[in-house]
Formats: sequence, C-alpha cells, structure tokens
Amino acid sequence: MNARSTRGTRDSLNTPDVPPHVARQAIEWLLELQSGAQDEAGRKLTLRKLEQWLAQHPDHLAAWQQIERINQRLAGLSAASSSATVHKALTHPAASTDAGRRRLGKLLLLLAATGGGAWLAEYRGLFDVTGEERTVIGERRTLTLPEGSTLVLGTDTRVRLQYGERERRIELLQGEIMLTTAADRHPQPRPILVATARGTVQPLGTVFAVRHIDGVSHVDVFRDRVKIIPHDAPERSATLNAGQSAEFSHHSVSTPLALNNSAGAWAEGMIVASNTRLEDFVAELSRYRKGHLGCDPAVADLRISGTYPLADTERVLQILTASQPVELRYLTRYWVSVIPAAQKK
Repeated sequence: MNARSTRGTRDSLNTPDVPPHVARQAIEWLLELQSGAQDEAGRKLTLRKLEQWLAQHPDHLAAWQQIERINQRLAGLSAASSSATVHKALTHPAASTDAGRRRLGKLLLLLAATGGGAWLAEYRGLFDVTGEERTVIGERRTLTLPEGSTLVLGTDTRVRLQYGERERRIELLQGEIMLTTAADRHPQPRPILVATARGTVQPLGTVFAVRHIDGVSHVDVFRDRVKIIPHDAPERSATLNAGQSAEFSHHSVSTPLALNNSAGAWAEGMIVASNTRLEDFVAELSRYRKGHLGCDPAVADLRISGTYPLADTERVLQILTASQPVELRYLTRYWVSVIPAAQKK
C-alpha cells in the first residue's frame, strides 16, 4: 500500500501530528496482519478492511505510511532483515517464522530509536498493564486483558496484574478467578502465569479456574492443560488435564480428581449443589452476602441438590426453608443462621 497522504509527503520518520489513538490503531492493524491466526480468506478480508480504514481519514494513511517507512529502514539492520522480508512477514502471516517475529520486535525498537516514542508508548499500551483489580462481596466482574485473554473475578476477589516484557503474570491475592487464555501478540510471546501464595499455575492454552481462600489453593481445568508448580518444591510440579481438579500447597500437589458438577458455575452467576451437605452449601453461599451466615450443627448433614442464583442470596435461603426442614433465625439483617424447623417458636 503505497498511496500518498493527502497532507503531502513526510520525509521524517517521526510524525508528531498523528494522534496517539490513530497510532494505536495502525499498530493494531499491523499486529492483526502478522498474527498468523488467519487463513488466506481471512487475511484478504483483513486487508480489505484495512483499505477502508485508510480511506476514512488522512491521519490513518499517514500512520500507515509511517509503518511502511520504518519497514524500509529495517533493510539497514542486516541483510536478513530486508524490508521485503518483513513485508512478507506482515502481509503473509501463515508464512511468518520466529525470525520474522523477532524482526517485528526490531521494528518496534526502531520506532523508539527514530523518535517514535509516542508510537512505542501506544504499542506498549496494547500489552503491558500493572495494577490491582478487585471485587466486593457478591460482585462478579469480567476483564479483557491486553492481549485478549478473558479474566472473570468472583466474589470478594483481589488480583494484581503484572504484564511486562518477559511474562504475563496474574497474582491471585484472594478469592477466585476463571481465565480463558489468548495467544500473546507481543513480538516475543510471553508465558501467562497465575500465582497464589502457594505456587504458580501455568496454562498450556486453556480455560481454567484458580481459587485461593483461607490459605487453600485449588485449580479446576475445563479445557486443555495446566501445570502447577509449588513455590518451595518446583520438582514436584504436576500437570492437570481437562476435567480434573487439584489442591496445592507450598510443597506438593494433591492427587487430581474429576471435576464436580458445581465447578465453574460461579462464573455464570450460579451455585450448584449435588447431594451437598447443607453446612458446606451454606458456607459457600455465605461468600456472596455481607455479614454472618451460619448453619446449626443439628442440620449440618442434611443433603441438598439444585441450581441457585447467586445474585439473590435471600431468595436462595427462602428456597431452603421451603425444601428442607429448616428455618432462618435473624439476629440482625447481617447475622443469619439456618436452624432446625423444630426450633421455631
């Protein structure tokens, strides 16, 4: 694409009058073309959409021309880094190689070296993020991470995100998360890791959930595989396959078990019981409401089955009183106990 900008030829590699958000869009188009995730038909469709984007505003064409000029500068880096080779890596992603991705990394470094600091800042903004995210009791929230992974935060959950040059790291400080991973579009693809106080979970292209509550770390795997690495005994790492779950400590990983029926239901806003002890059910439900929710030992071993909405815990409690020989004792609206119905006065 060699069309000239309607604003005239720009001899300098630096184009300060291109708005940052347009620079970001241009880089996103570049990354889309070099991702390697499309077949030939998909690549042609992307190119047609890119042409439409270029025609929408002179700034779009100016931004893309900046990318092409920097491609040409790559010819001076080494004989193997000709602009034609890089152009092939960008416009024929199926044929791109690790070497091609490394050349893309050089392109981005050249952006910084030739005065494109704002461009590089926009590029980094696509991939790098640092900070904490959290939910309050009863809240559930879904985040889209910089490279496209989807992270669901359960109730009363706190995570620290640390996306850098070498790895994508999610520290689960408390609560539970579900992660659907996406391929990293960074020029040097980085592993994605989930860390708790007990160890590290490394997904191998997967959908999985990690829970860290009251000092216990637990993993459920719904697709593909994950590797669990205890902090103090990495030699005792273990791999879980889809349909398996396990707990892990600083020193070991438990024997994998089959996923139970309730695994992951929280991410859909539901709590599932399958012949579950009432005390265990109430303990889990208590995580979704403020205050104290307890269960009298006299009814602790009652069994319950069913699917219940987490958005309305009061309704769930009322369903319990209708289906089980129990009632609710309220000391205050924030202090509730499930007790035997025989104790009703």
